[in-house]
Amino acid sequence: MEKRFGKQYYTSQLKPEHKAEIEALENLPTLLELVNRWLERMPFLQPEYWPAGEASFFERLGQLYTSTLVKGEEGNADLWRKLFVDGDAERRLSPAACRSALFIMLYRDEPIFQQAFRFMQSLLDIDEGLAAWRNRHINMVHRMIGLRVGTGGSTGKAYLKGAMDSHYIFSEIADLSSFLFERRKLPALPEAVKRAVGFGR
Repeated sequence: MEKRFGKQYYTSQLKPEHKAEIEALENLPTLLELVNRWLERMPFLQPEYWPAGEASFFERLGQLYTSTLVKGEEGNADLWRKLFVDGDAERRLSPAACRSALFIMLYRDEPIFQQAFRFMQSLLDIDEGLAAWRNRHINMVHRMIGLRVGTGGSTGKAYLKGAMDSHYIFSEIADLSSFLFERRKLPALPEAVKRAVGFGR
């Protein structure tokens, strides 16, 4: 609720029974929470697959990534640590989930990751589609009522613009694209991992 633009505003327009139905649904895990749990469960970063340790592998990835930074991107090195190691209370994806998602993105050509990568791209498609709808709605409202007060007493165009900017659901997944680099520089996977992600035993 604290992330929602306009807080409780929209429910004031609903019948009591519909408001109760929505409030019951809001007590269930969100899709983003379920995605976070799914990513945290990814087995291929578990210690048994990494003789030298998964942490050392991500340190190496971090060093590779940092070496690609150009002027103006120096702060991204600290952001790497914040997202993949220390975590951030403001973010909804855990460091473990972020590591898994980045691993899938970097090694998306491996057979077992292809479907997972397409799924994450589909989540971003949802955000893109909702943003496109909101943008068309803003333009329609502006054409119809200009800068007048909107339905239910909202600020009309200004309210809708604020909602569009704040309602990206999967922006934390999109943020991970900041940490991609030339795939030819990717370190080779340990043999046990390579077998597993290729559906081997």
